[in-house]
Amino acid sequence: MEDIMIYDAEKRNVTMAITGESLISRQMKVFTEKQFLALKDVITSADVSFTNAEMLFHNYEDAPSTVPGGTYMRCDPQYIEDLKWMGFDIVATANNHAWDFGENGVLTNIQNLDKYGLPYAGTGANLASASAPTYLDTNAGRVALISATTSGPPGGRAGDQRRDVRGRPGPNYIRWTTEWNVDEEMIKGLKLVADKLGWSETMKNRAEKGAEFEDNSDKLSPPSDDLVYFLDHASY
Repeated sequence: MEDIMIYDAEKRNVTMAITGESLISRQMKVFTEKQFLALKDVITSADVSFTNAEMLFHNYEDAPSTVPGGTYMRCDPQYIEDLKWMGFDIVATANNHAWDFGENGVLTNIQNLDKYGLPYAGTGANLASASAPTYLDTNAGRVALISATTSGPPGGRAGDQRRDVRGRPGPNYIRWTTEWNVDEEMIKGLKLVADKLGWSETMKNRAEKGAEFEDNSDKLSPPSDDLVYFLDHASY
């Protein structure tokens, strides 16, 4: 007996076009080059087409942050329609430029994406919304997108919301720390520098007082013969 499928999505066959960064600053609809239109056909023919919306869509309503992601990114919000014309259905907004215009810039960007009807994930009014998936319904099935970034200033990450405190707008960060393993001779040299500059004593005092690193919930271990703190503050 032949299987009866009510929905095409039951075939579990979804075609995706996945691209990298979209750094747009002008119209795309005006171009008619053969190669360009061939690329557009590839994107529009997929069931789902994704890109990283690296530009922030705003009209300079918000002040720039003190720490941009290399430079300050901006695109006229009306060109969101050009991304859709290219065939993009869903975008990521968590990237190193998400914080270029601070908390208000994050909100302005996603308000414009909402206005022009382009689903996004990766930034939000608080950590819950920034880390939440967004969904796209297609004839071939439902697709979810979660977006996160490892790049950005420490103070730029989205913050938790509580019943008594508002959350902080920002991108969804993947936080990380870096550790170096070195040989005995090198650690002796590092320890000498740390001792001379007073870093060892500073970190010893912090450890004794139960201080913690800014981005680390673990208690500090005091400096020792095989553990050297080469900075007197938490680094990102």
